[in-house]
Amino acid sequence: MSCVLGVAVSLHLSDDDLWLAIVQNTNAVSALIERQADLEAGNGAIKDPDNPAHRMLVQDNRLKLDRFAREYADYTAELRRRYP
Repeated sequence: MSCVLGVAVSLHLSDDDLWLAIVQNTNAVSALIERQADLEAGNGAIKDPDNPAHRMLVQDNRLKLDRFAREYADYTAELRRRYP
């Protein structure tokens, strides 16, 4: 199962699949937060924060974090809808 699921897809997932998606999403977010901290500390492959490639990595990481946050909200909203 992919972590990239949309709202429409989450409606068709079983409860177990929703919980699995939440776990996978949480693991991915944890890894991205760690990566973001490394990038901000200059521990990445590109250490110069003024380097356009470094800025692109930081921006890409933020976009992924935003996407995972939306997905997490979708999954948990679906569980709340099922179990008010």
